[in-house]
Amino acid sequence: MTTTSIEITYLFDDGRRVALGTGTIDAAGHIDITTPASGQEAYIAAEVAELNARSYVILKEIPTDPDLPQFALSKRKVYRGDPAFLSALKDYGQRVYAMDFSFDIEALQPPAPGLTELPAEEAPQPEADISPLQPGPDPAPDTGPVARKKRSTA
Repeated sequence: MTTTSIEITYLFDDGRRVALGTGTIDAAGHIDITTPASGQEAYIAAEVAELNARSYVILKEIPTDPDLPQFALSKRKVYRGDPAFLSALKDYGQRVYAMDFSFDIEALQPPAPGLTELPAEEAPQPEADISPLQPGPDPAPDTGPVARKKRSTA
């Protein structure tokens, strides 16, 4: 099975980051820690074992239903094997474990062929930038009520 390297970093609330270890991750999202940080061996092994045992992760999303309250969130189970699993795993790792999983998703899930490249089209020429707030050409001189009356009846 294809694997790629992963770096796991613990994220503290105050913004500090501490490396927990490196290893590999496969396309199903199973992590194998090959080099744990000194003093973190038992902790990272337990956390990764718990995460690897899960068949799904919970993804929190902004709902698409406009009738829901403004700050509502929907929860969705994303199972291993789902194309969205690896990105959901990154999100879940940060929210639940306070860990940043740094790995190349495209190395495990290359984009479908033919979908990444679109044929080049000729770009349209930009239109002249005419602002309605800028003055236009000066109007014809107005000589008073008589001139307006003549123009309006003609």
